[in-house]
Amino acid sequence: MKQLLAGGNPALVAAMQQGLMQMVGQSSGYIESLPAPVRTRIDYLEQLQEDYDKAQEQFEEEVKALEAKFKKLYGEQRTY
Repeated sequence: MKQLLAGGNPALVAAMQQGLMQMVGQSSGYIESLPAPVRTRIDYLEQLQEDYDKAQEQFEEEVKALEAKFKKLYGEQRTY
C-alpha cells in the first residue's frame, strides 16, 4: 500500500500525513454554509449523540459493577 501512496516516497507520505494532521479539528465551512434549519437539526442530532454516549457509558459502568458483584457472590458459593 505504501508503494501506491506518493510513489513509495516515504518523505512525501510523511509530509502528506503532517499536512492532514494539521487539518484535524478545523472546520471546512461546509456545515456553516448549510441553511439554518438544517444546522438546527444537526445540532439536535449532535446533542442526541452526546446523550446516548453518556447513557451508554453509565450502562457499561453498571454492567461492570453487577458482573463484579455476582462474580464475588458465585465465587464465594462454589466452595465444594
